[in-house]
Amino acid sequence: MEKLQTSTNKPSFSVVLVEDNLEARTHMSQAIELDPNLELTGAFSNVTDASASLQQQPPRVLLVDLDLPDGSGLELIHLTRDFEGTDS
Repeated sequence: MEKLQTSTNKPSFSVVLVEDNLEARTHMSQAIELDPNLELTGAFSNVTDASASLQQQPPRVLLVDLDLPDGSGLELIHLTRDFEGTDS
């Protein structure tokens, strides 16, 4: 797989991860951080914390567990469409 190259060496995509399983969240976070084209801007275990962060700074990529302890990941995805600055 070919990697995207940027002229400024800045990450191409900001990523937010929402996963309630700590082990899965840790492994996915580590994998994201290995890619120089990705910048992990947040990792959350629930809808409430993720939603507050997403309102402040929406990412280019949102990775969401669909079954979270305080709500549906699908609801979070739909909610992000209402935040200013998203490209949905």
